[in-house]
Amino acid sequence: MTSALSELLILGLQRVDAQTLRYWQELERQGKALGFVRLLKPIAQLVTALAQKTITLDWNGQAAAESMLAIALLVKLAQEQLSNDANSISTKNAGGVLTELDSSLSWTGSHGGAGRSSKP
Repeated sequence: MTSALSELLILGLQRVDAQTLRYWQELERQGKALGFVRLLKPIAQLVTALAQKTITLDWNGQAAAESMLAIALLVKLAQEQLSNDANSISTKNAGGVLTELDSSLSWTGSHGGAGRSSKP
């Protein structure tokens, strides 16, 4: 996901094409297959915003940019969590860390603004 986000930042939202959209749709599909719910919300919002670009002449990229920021935050949180737990986490348990991160996040706003909530 880091490389996909980096590529999108380098490419720029105005230059997104159908191939880039398909790539993000595939990332979303793979995330759904793994059972991530909250982690996928900003990705789904990005996919929706990018899809709108293909059918809108006067497209506003604000929703896509906000989703990209939320995705960048999630990537950073996951990297920090994995780094902090590197001594106690084996590769086979990395998915468990992401699942825990997924269950500890809540989303606010209509465009993927991320907020952290305490666990119930």
